Amino acid sequence: MGLIWYGNESIYTRNCIYTIVVRKPFKMRYTFKIILTLVTVGLFACGRSPKSLGDKAAIDLSLVDSVTIKKWDRNDSITNVPVKLTTLQVKAIVDKWNESTGKGMCKYLPTFEMTIYLTDKKTRNFRINARTIKEDKDWCYDLGEPDFIENLLESVE
Repeated sequence: MGLIWYGNESIYTRNCIYTIVVRKPFKMRYTFKIILTLVTVGLFACGRSPKSLGDKAAIDLSLVDSVTIKKWDRNDSITNVPVKLTTLQVKAIVDKWNESTGKGMCKYLPTFEMTIYLTDKKTRNFRINARTIKEDKDWCYDLGEPDFIENLLESVE
C-alpha cells in the first residue's frame, strides 16, 4: 500500500510502489509578494500628485466687486465682523494672490477668512495663516510677508 500526499491530506492506494508528494503553492509567499508590490507602488506614488501647483486660478481685478476679511474664530463668530476692504486694499491683496508662489500641500488652522465677491455673483473663499494662503483645497501659496494681512487690516481701521 502506498501513501500519496495532497497538501494536508494523505490517500492510501493499493499496489503503489512509490510515494508521491504533491504540495499546494505556498500562499503566504504570494500574499507577501502582492503586499510588497502594493506598498512599493504606494511609496513611489507619495509626493506625486496629478494636480500641479501651477494651476491656481488668478483673480482678474476688473471682475472683483468687493473683498471682506474677518478674523477666524471657531467658537465666536458674532464678534468677528467681516471688514470690507477699500479699492487700494483690494488691488494689493489681488496682486499678492496673483504673485504668490506655490508651497505644496499643508494643513493649518486659519487666522483669517477672506471672501472675494465677483461681479457675476460668484464668490471665492480663502483661508489665510500668517504668510500662507489657500483657496479650496489644501494647496498652499506663499504671500511673501508674514504680517501682510495684519498690516492690511490695520490700514482699514
